[in-house]
Amino acid sequence: MILLTIITTLYFLLLIWFAMGLLLKDKSDVEGKTIWNPKVSILIAVRNEENTIGKLLEQLRHQDYPFDKFEIIVVNDRSTDSTGTIISEKCEKDDRIKYITIDQVPNGWAPKKWALNSAVEVSSGDILLFTDGDCTVKQSWITTMISRFEDDTIGMVAGPSPLESPNSGILGEMLRLDSVAQDALSTGAMSRGIPLSCSGRNLAVRRKAFDEVGGYGETKGVLSGDDDLLMHKLANRGWIIKNILIPEATVSSPPPPTVGMFIRQRLRFASKGFIYYGMQETGFIFRLMLPFLWAVNLSVLTGQVAAIWTLRAEWLLPWFIKIMADGIILGLTSRLMQRQFSPVPFFLAEVWHSLYIVMFGALGPLLPVQWKGRTQ
Repeated sequence: MILLTIITTLYFLLLIWFAMGLLLKDKSDVEGKTIWNPKVSILIAVRNEENTIGKLLEQLRHQDYPFDKFEIIVVNDRSTDSTGTIISEKCEKDDRIKYITIDQVPNGWAPKKWALNSAVEVSSGDILLFTDGDCTVKQSWITTMISRFEDDTIGMVAGPSPLESPNSGILGEMLRLDSVAQDALSTGAMSRGIPLSCSGRNLAVRRKAFDEVGGYGETKGVLSGDDDLLMHKLANRGWIIKNILIPEATVSSPPPPTVGMFIRQRLRFASKGFIYYGMQETGFIFRLMLPFLWAVNLSVLTGQVAAIWTLRAEWLLPWFIKIMADGIILGLTSRLMQRQFSPVPFFLAEVWHSLYIVMFGALGPLLPVQWKGRTQ
């Protein structure tokens, strides 16, 4: 009991430290404006996105960034629906949209990384801006993300990428809060100089930095990690990583529609656990952070099980400490993102959050994972 409480108390103090870092945001993180207009390449790897890719391309075509300063490169990775037809129709309307079709993935490459690498090879932008085919972007997305690169030492900018959909009910709000919590934790850690994580749904990379680290390089065969594994390589080379939390930079995407897809997605996210420790680029603090966060959730889960088994409420103390820590940083993040904080879905999510973190954290590195129907 004492050990569990100590571990979760340390977690509470860590998240308070992160939350204070969020409050010390640079002025540029609030204004989000720039007079610097470099050439931007928006890169999107898609597979069977007929229901969403058309809407996304229209949103990208009508960005408030200078018309002649950005291009859109869409890579169709062997879709079996009408995705290719929709992209072709958009290309006819706007010559800034370039279309690449993938017929075969070379040995040693993960499908998505090969698709994105193919896009990078034909791109001409000074900034590479990544998103996914099922995402929704704000009209000022490019302008907001690019404004952070006025400092030449910045190699990557990661924006908020919540999972949300209209009329999704309490379960959908729980999944949204879970994704917001990931953004909050990553941004809070980065405010303290600790590269933790990021999402390929909303990621901008300086072309010079991408080339300097050899792109996806030695991680090209890993099914996941086109985002955070690249982030750690850049940080190790001395490039500054920025995570921002403002509404204009938001890129949202729908949550997994089924429980099975949710499980596969989370296993894929967790599949990189052992890879981090095989990379020279990951720092000592980050290598401590991963097992510590897993131990926090194991402590909470242990307390929950003990409380049920013994019918003694004091075993729930670690859980209540975690609830307070998560509530503080999520409440602050919701305010920064100008979103209402929903206490009921938050509390319901906290009931099962530690269980799924412990399970996926343990099983993710051991089980085969899937992306778009492909297994690795």
